[in-house]
Amino acid sequence: MRGYKETVGLKIVGLHRVDAISDIQVPSAITLDPDIEGLMTNVVVEATPLLAETGEPFTYAIEPQSPVVLPKDKDVLTKVIGLPSEGVPIGFLHTGSVPVANGGVTVKLPYVEFFKHMLIIGTTGSGKTTFIKNLIYFVHRLWRDAMVVIIDAAGDYTQVAIPPLTQPEDSELMISNYGELIDTYPRWLTVLVPLRRGVGSVMDFVKSYVNERLVRVTKAYYGLDPEVSIKVPGRDYGTIKSAMVGVKLGGYVATVELIPVSLSYHQLKDHLEILPLFSRQAKVYLRNAISYLESEAGSILNFTHLYRVFQEKSDDLMKIMKLHRGTLENIERVLNFIASSEEVDVVIGRKIVGMPPVDRLAVNYKGPIVLDLDYAAMRGAHFLILNMIAYEFLRTFYVWKKVGSGIARPVLFVLDEAHRFFPSEGTTSEEVEVLADFISRIARLGRSRGLGLIFSTHSPKDVHKIVIQLANTKVMFRSEKEYLDMLDVPKEYVRLLELAPDRVALLRTSTIRSGYALLKTPGPLLSHYDLGRALIRKAEEPG
Repeated sequence: MRGYKETVGLKIVGLHRVDAISDIQVPSAITLDPDIEGLMTNVVVEATPLLAETGEPFTYAIEPQSPVVLPKDKDVLTKVIGLPSEGVPIGFLHTGSVPVANGGVTVKLPYVEFFKHMLIIGTTGSGKTTFIKNLIYFVHRLWRDAMVVIIDAAGDYTQVAIPPLTQPEDSELMISNYGELIDTYPRWLTVLVPLRRGVGSVMDFVKSYVNERLVRVTKAYYGLDPEVSIKVPGRDYGTIKSAMVGVKLGGYVATVELIPVSLSYHQLKDHLEILPLFSRQAKVYLRNAISYLESEAGSILNFTHLYRVFQEKSDDLMKIMKLHRGTLENIERVLNFIASSEEVDVVIGRKIVGMPPVDRLAVNYKGPIVLDLDYAAMRGAHFLILNMIAYEFLRTFYVWKKVGSGIARPVLFVLDEAHRFFPSEGTTSEEVEVLADFISRIARLGRSRGLGLIFSTHSPKDVHKIVIQLANTKVMFRSEKEYLDMLDVPKEYVRLLELAPDRVALLRTSTIRSGYALLKTPGPLLSHYDLGRALIRKAEEPG
């Protein structure tokens, strides 16, 4: 098309160069001295068209002798690569070794894509948690009406109450300076922490938690001692009142709201069958069995009382409901396990602590909500009980979105260590499939009601296949070839991702014309205190 001028994006797919002497086909009887000029031939670059500068597909032939340049204009690059121009920033465009256009091309994910769910995979230390924290920062900053909720199985997210003391690495590519980061930093964190039986008072519990999660970490990493103030009681959540913890570090002031929680029989009794420990047959009869036991006992106070009544009436249940002994034994084992757990029906001030109503969490929302399971795990809580707390927490949001007032409120739900909650293998195949059905129902509702799920795991092999199927967007950090092949990563990216630097990832999404883009996320914009690196830093200090 003579005289037609338009910028077209090209993706390089190969480079070739030949030895000029070899092209002459000199007879083998003639020997020539080695000459470096024999290599002085043009490089042949093989490329495939991407998009035109208008963002539309390029469907006609490129004129011979058309000039080829390395583009630097970020707007042109965004259009010819087909990157979304609106949405939440998740990183900057990268080649795998260096930033594209000096890091000036921001990769964004449109808001609606979060409701189609996201899967993040990568080996330990590859940048998954940093990516999630940066995502939370930009959601908090730009998507003001969205709630961010995190199920924290590793204890990484309460750290965000203390901000970075310096500009995070590479962050200047996405925020102008450290002052801007502090000005837009979340100043409120709500933390739900499972209580154990025998806690003396809420104040004792809060002091212990703050010392472990905030004071100790800040001292170890920065050598600083934050000023902490505790106000008890705080806001009313029905079964418990929260505690308000003021945190001050220099001129920075933040609030951490602590809400003690436990599994409560009165909150769970109407939907106990969703718990994966019950067999399929037990789930069918469980609700009727509990109704019978409650009518016989007059009322049931807690799981311990339920288990005791069940033992007394098990023969009657078998006769009246014609239950198989194996079904009764399954129910008895599960009720015994729940009743004997320390995080169930915890009493504070003569009142059983339960889970806070989602309505109140939403009304009171000022910053990310974290369910800290790691703190209870360090104190001996069984992982199955902690998983049950997570399922109940997730279920309450599902109900709130389905029949409550939550339909108008966007919610992003982060499931760290997702393989722990939705594994590919479990105690029984029934248990695995029950959990798969549970998360599938939540995901389907979330798509239409504004509830986005963000799954994070080391390997797609460990998480249930339904999670992989549900996630329209996938972010893949450094990983083994076996796991990358499971996600159908194109061959040209596999070798790169096997040895990718920290925080470099491959984004797979339908919102990009080619389907894929390499990106790098900055250093953690929300604090991520790696105590291992802090110990190395101290070891390297002179003297």
